[in-house]
Amino acid sequence: LYLLLIAVTVTAANENLHDCSEFTAEQCIDIGIDDHGVHYHADPYNCHKFYKIQEGKACLICCPLIHPDKSNRLVFNPENGICDWPFNVRNPAGNCNDVNQIPQSNNLSLKVQCPKDGTSLVKDDNDCTRYYRCVGGIAKGPF
Repeated sequence: LYLLLIAVTVTAANENLHDCSEFTAEQCIDIGIDDHGVHYHADPYNCHKFYKIQEGKACLICCPLIHPDKSNRLVFNPENGICDWPFNVRNPAGNCNDVNQIPQSNNLSLKVQCPKDGTSLVKDDNDCTRYYRCVGGIAKGPF
């Protein structure tokens, strides 16, 4: 299985395969290994993508958008093999700089009051469709 992941990683080195913004459909690569069953592996370059390995082919798949009008996507969760909410993925694989980032804005004063202990959800006072996840007094999001 480890050799299979290496073969997929080396074969998929094309940078265009790792850009979700231009992703239109499943992109499959013949890896020449006859394997029965279906396996899922995180893309080492992008936390929003994963490989579905089936019948000797590795198909690169992009996780869906969180909201159709936004650029945020779900994140592949290697623990359960599904696309998941970013706050549920403890250690995302690949580049994940856009996950849990708070956008900076000149016309919006962001003041999220988080409890110092525990985990909680706090609504965004400026946008009723968004919220923040507070962990140990630190806000992550918005989601």
